[in-house]
Amino acid sequence: MIDLVRVKQDEEQILQNLIQFYIYEFTVFQDIKLEVNGSFAPFDLKPYWAEVDLHAFLSCMMGNWQVLQWSKAETPM
Repeated sequence: MIDLVRVKQDEEQILQNLIQFYIYEFTVFQDIKLEVNGSFAPFDLKPYWAEVDLHAFLSCMMGNWQVLQWSKAETPM
């Protein structure tokens, strides 16, 4: 079973850890360098905690977290 879970601010570190894999994949297309501590610079997640219509989601399959996507809700015109 796969569960879709909205990331809470106190779970930010889990999301930051998983984002490292995505940033690594983008190094093929962009010149992204590692920080002196051996990781990529943290992704700015402040908007996800501050904006009402911006959310980060994780999927959990058999107890393992995976990043799905970020989405911004669209309001009807």
